[in-house]
Amino acid sequence: MAARTLPALIGTTENTLRSLLSHLLKDTKVTGYTEWVYLNISCTSDDHDKVDQLVAAELNQSIADVAVTRQQLGAKGLIDAVGGLTPLGHDQLLRGRNLVLAITEKLTHGIQKEQLEVTAQVLDTIRHRANQELLA
Repeated sequence: MAARTLPALIGTTENTLRSLLSHLLKDTKVTGYTEWVYLNISCTSDDHDKVDQLVAAELNQSIADVAVTRQQLGAKGLIDAVGGLTPLGHDQLLRGRNLVLAITEKLTHGIQKEQLEVTAQVLDTIRHRANQELLA
């Protein structure tokens, strides 16, 4: 069998990991990758006025699409009127993060720390270059 190309490998890995994330979050109020990213960025941002912009940049989506996600999260009671996490939002995010941490440990078990660091560096370089191409 021929070796798979890097784009195919990255694409199928991304698709599988997003499906796995959706599976992990099925018993939470967080539905989908976009909501997951929004909650994580909202949790770490000191400026809630800029959360939509940060999420849009992270996901390469429009502000309008991200605003729909914010509205959905607000309707579920996960974020407040200014975009900060509610107590329920914090709880759901913490539950999700614990699930992600556990599965990450399982998926990376037996892989040397140095290999994981190189993988992270390579993927980060590819992501950075892809973002540069989008801006060109």
